[in-house]
This record gives sequence, C-alpha cells and structure tokens, in this order.
Amino acid sequence: MSQQRAARGLQVFGRLGDGVTLEQARREADAVAANLAVAFPETNHGWGAYVRPLREWAIPEDVRVIILTMMGSVTMVLLIACFNSPT
Repeated sequence: MSQQRAARGLQVFGRLGDGVTLEQARREADAVAANLAVAFPETNHGWGAYVRPLREWAIPEDVRVIILTMMGSVTMVLLIACFNSPT
C-alpha cells in the first residue's frame, strides 16, 4: 500500500456520547495522537488532535455578536411590519 502518511488536512466531526464531557473527549484524542506518534514517529511526531465544540468552529465569537445583533434587528422590523399592517 503506497499511501502517504505525511499528508495533512483531516477534519472529523462527531457527537459526544451520553455523559462524556468535552475535557474527556480532549484527553481521549490526545491519547490517540500520542499512540500514533509512538507508532509512526517519522510522520506523527509533533502532531496532535484538537477538540472543540462545533459552535466555536462554525461561528467565531466575534462574528456571533454581529449575527445576533442582525437577527434582533430583523426581528424588530418584522414585528413593526406585522403590527402596522391593516386589519
């Protein structure tokens, strides 16, 4: 098999199991990365795993405030339009 172990760029999405905390998932991912570094020191030395909530990945904190502000503004305009409509 001639796959290149040095290739990078893998993103994996998953759901935490019932009762599993984010910190437990991080420790597990770190253990897997450490085992890979031992098994493949020439390609996995210095590499690890990074676990974070999907919400943080999809919508960064600085953008989240802007989006919530815009959603609030649109909601207010919609409410004003509904109350001003003829009955």
